[in-house]
Amino acid sequence: MRKTGTWLLAAALLAAAGAGATEGKEASVKGERGAAGGAMSAAPSGGSSGPSTNALDRAGDETQRAGIGGSRWEASAGAEVHRLFIQTDLEGVGAQRQFEYYFATFRYQLTPNNDKVSLRAGFYQYLLADPQETGLRADDVVLAYTHRFALPWELESNVQGSLLAPTSFISYKMGLITAPRLSVELTRKLAGLVTVSVRGFGDYYWQRYDTMADGATPNPVARLGATADVSFELPWHRPLSAGLAGYTGYAWFYLPQGQPPGPNYGAIRPQSQPVQQSYGGEAYLRYQVPKLYGIEPSLQLSYAQGDPSLGYTSRLHDGVSHLYLFYRLSSELYAALELKF
Repeated sequence: MRKTGTWLLAAALLAAAGAGATEGKEASVKGERGAAGGAMSAAPSGGSSGPSTNALDRAGDETQRAGIGGSRWEASAGAEVHRLFIQTDLEGVGAQRQFEYYFATFRYQLTPNNDKVSLRAGFYQYLLADPQETGLRADDVVLAYTHRFALPWELESNVQGSLLAPTSFISYKMGLITAPRLSVELTRKLAGLVTVSVRGFGDYYWQRYDTMADGATPNPVARLGATADVSFELPWHRPLSAGLAGYTGYAWFYLPQGQPPGPNYGAIRPQSQPVQQSYGGEAYLRYQVPKLYGIEPSLQLSYAQGDPSLGYTSRLHDGVSHLYLFYRLSSELYAALELKF
């Protein structure tokens, strides 16, 4: 029954993508989710480069605009359905072969166009879980402040600072206190149809231990990353757009001491491992549905090599550096629905 409900939701998303007309697509909001962020891995994501603070990635580069109807307040809620292409040979991460992610965001415009604060939260629903568990996992909560700059040559820049509240299971296992982030995004629209966006960001992980609860898996120290997104509005039906997005990130990890759990295990030490790279990207179709009773729905269908909900692929596999374009543990198809109020 659970799987039937999941596929009915996915079918509804795809069917709605072909319906109706609209007043036009606003400036790209693709970066609010999808591959425009970058995660190190959603535990227990196989093939990724370590523990994740995925909520930070979803909170990045949000669209600057006043709320619907001129209000400074805006809220949105949405759902994603993810399914890996390969359903077997998943090396112990079968819980991620198909899962759902639900989220809600609240925003307030401090000034009409340039300054806003936002609060985002979400949770996962895994279709496979241990006995006596529901399969539900909370995501981290992120508070962010964004300032918009209008630059020469029709460039627009968003500078964002954010802090994370460690409400997820993986953050608990990491001993995470918070993870401040600074990101800078540049966006330009070309010929009225093509939107190009580039974003760089840096994270610092403030935590209690240098390893996770197993005493061996190293915790991250910091991360630097960049994303690029190009979307094209179809001239004969501009509510429909297609795009490509890419991500790469470099993470620094503590050097685990290999000690078993005990009173002093995993205390923070200054040693670190070599830098590790993760990567990913996606091709997507996005449809801006006409307003319905003051609500703005948007739909998206993506083929992705990792995304913030699943995690991204590490370039390091079994001690060897190798780039996989269609890695089985992160090659996926997902559908997303978002409603803005």
